[in-house]
Amino acid sequence: MNPEPNHMEGPPSGGDHQPRYQIVAQVGQGGMSLIHLAAVRGAHGIQKLVVLKSMRPELLQDQKMRRMFLDEGRRATLLNHANIVQTYEVVTIDSRPVMVMEYMEGQALSKVLKHLSAGPENKRMSLGAHLRILQDALIGLDYAHNLVDYAGKSLGLVHRDVSPQNVFVTYDGHVKILDFGIAKAVDGSHHTEIGEIKGKIRYMAPEQMHGAPDVDRRADIFGMGAMLWEALTGKRLWQGVPDTKVINTVLNDGVPAPSTERDGIHPELEAICMKALARERNDRYESAGQMQAELERVADSLGLRASHKDIGRIVQDLFGEERGKVRQAIEAKLSSQEPAIFELPVDEAGMELLTGQARSGTPSALGVTQLEPRNRLGLWVAFLGLLLACAALFFAFQGRTPPPSPAPVAATKPPPTPPTPSADADTVTVHFVASPPNAQLFMDGVLLPSNPYDGKSKTDSKPHELRAEAAGFDTKTVEFSLAGPADASLSLEASSKSSSKAGKHAVGSMRPLPVLPHPTTAKPDAPNCASPFSVDANGIRRVRPECM
Repeated sequence: MNPEPNHMEGPPSGGDHQPRYQIVAQVGQGGMSLIHLAAVRGAHGIQKLVVLKSMRPELLQDQKMRRMFLDEGRRATLLNHANIVQTYEVVTIDSRPVMVMEYMEGQALSKVLKHLSAGPENKRMSLGAHLRILQDALIGLDYAHNLVDYAGKSLGLVHRDVSPQNVFVTYDGHVKILDFGIAKAVDGSHHTEIGEIKGKIRYMAPEQMHGAPDVDRRADIFGMGAMLWEALTGKRLWQGVPDTKVINTVLNDGVPAPSTERDGIHPELEAICMKALARERNDRYESAGQMQAELERVADSLGLRASHKDIGRIVQDLFGEERGKVRQAIEAKLSSQEPAIFELPVDEAGMELLTGQARSGTPSALGVTQLEPRNRLGLWVAFLGLLLACAALFFAFQGRTPPPSPAPVAATKPPPTPPTPSADADTVTVHFVASPPNAQLFMDGVLLPSNPYDGKSKTDSKPHELRAEAAGFDTKTVEFSLAGPADASLSLEASSKSSSKAGKHAVGSMRPLPVLPHPTTAKPDAPNCASPFSVDANGIRRVRPECM
């Protein structure tokens, strides 16, 4: 077998400047794109690590999805700011559009906070450092909100998914906003339909919950207010509370003040937080810059200061060992003469794990050929460390929280994948749903992409298992058969450990809304809206019409 080069080539640009990308690893995949860590080879042997965000091959013929991807790329290349992840260019590789983005060494804020609280001492980030991170994020958002194109026309960008998962902290303490992939522009290229929800419920403004078509920058300010609430209390907002209850509370009563969860919060900081979290957007700050200036003024007056070096030290102390392993693994890959690209199957949580099994002649994710690797166990082990660390970057780009690191496994057999729609005649339909609506569904140990889940699977006579899990609820499992159509519904019960804790979030009485009835107050003949969302073919979560 003649080895083929392990790189991707873009359109020629003349001379020796044709871009060449050596794939280090596939970091992961989302509903619309694939994410790779790669090295770009320049003249004189110079290499630079980049992140490649490419359109999924099965979507290439969908002109609407292709246009959305290219629109995102065009806007992303205009975002040139120290507090926003940089997109260098949009190129075509193997007839597919690809965004070339900067590679950053660091961790998502969500992971930093999780590691701090998970330690034996249940530590918190110092308030000064936490406020500095939020201020830098606000500076980045203010830049994006006021961005104009080269003709001077305002783009009216709104992130719409501001959360700790999309705030990245580098090892030198600098802060970057991630994932403007669902950002809305005033040109209408990403029009929001009635009932369409984009973003995370727990950081979402009331107008987003309604699926309003005119969401503006003040929705991002609400998300920053939710993050400030967590900084002041040291707790996650709406921890253990079902999505339906979160929605009804936010729309009816608003977010409870931080002082209801923790004593000793300074009144001026709480006032900033509650203004950002106002139910009526006219009552919030008019701009992210205005909120940042007010937060900086109060923090300075209270002596709550922290430098980028202070922040970087926190991240390095938590992840220094992991950082070293990642660097070693990358160096081993780049110095290796093996031209193989490893296939990375998906585990239960959707994270890419290295198995060391590359099939000869199998097309890879980006259209190059995978070749049989040599037996280098040490290199595979190093790659496992690399992928676990790179998962944090992927989940930040995709807006998801990384799962716990899986235990080492001896076997290299890829785990099973969820059932997917098939054109074969020998298939059956499956419909699974669980309440609360934030519960995750697992079929035979594999995480399903949505709840409810509708799909097709090949028939067989073997027993199968459906499991539902949700924070603050007891896990429930049922068995089913694929000998015919499968339909299963699981209702989880609140665990005794979290019921009292969740009760703290209930503010006032729950009043049912005509937009989204609460399941405990709906009439007996009303539709069951315990799970008010559905996910369409493009991966967009929508409110079910009967629940509006």
